[in-house]
Amino acid sequence: MGSDSQLDPDQMETSPYLEEWSDIRGDARRSTGKGTLLKARLSKTEIVKMEIELPKPEHPWKKFAGMFKEDPDFDDVLADIEAFRRDRDAEMEAYYRQLD
Repeated sequence: MGSDSQLDPDQMETSPYLEEWSDIRGDARRSTGKGTLLKARLSKTEIVKMEIELPKPEHPWKKFAGMFKEDPDFDDVLADIEAFRRDRDAEMEAYYRQLD
């Protein structure tokens, strides 16, 4: 096999992009007139540009919003989290002051 810039004809095979055009499938080692058939079909094609709006996915956490709304213990859990954060922030502040 040659370098990257050279093509090996024994390994070249064309594949159709459209299943409907499977009769055009050919082998680059042989010239069978399929190129003419392809050109004829392509001359009758039209390229159409379309803008397709993709559906907007739902936020993955949205289904959890409000799930503890009626839970009587939720306010206590939030208070515990806030107290933990205040304690941790105070510890880090003391640590940083010690470094100065």
